[in-house]
Amino acid sequence: LCNVADEEPEIAAMLERRMRVHIAKRERETKRPNPMYTNLNWHGQGGGPCQSSAQAYETLHIGSMKAAAALQAKDDRESDRTSGGGSAGNE
Repeated sequence: LCNVADEEPEIAAMLERRMRVHIAKRERETKRPNPMYTNLNWHGQGGGPCQSSAQAYETLHIGSMKAAAALQAKDDRESDRTSGGGSAGNE
């Protein structure tokens, strides 16, 4: 595996911020903690939460590339609306 986060720390930090903002938003909306912390089999692999990023990657399923692109575009539009414009590439 090649860890591109080491090669692109600014992008990795931006993506982590976006993930944390999204998790916090969902926790506020649902008034529940992130299921990753409470549902110890959230990934369907048994044995509790993932122990490494490699394990998380290997068990990841996001569906089709078209669905993933649509979700990303929707998130980008919402982010632009709340941040006052700009594109993800300028974060």
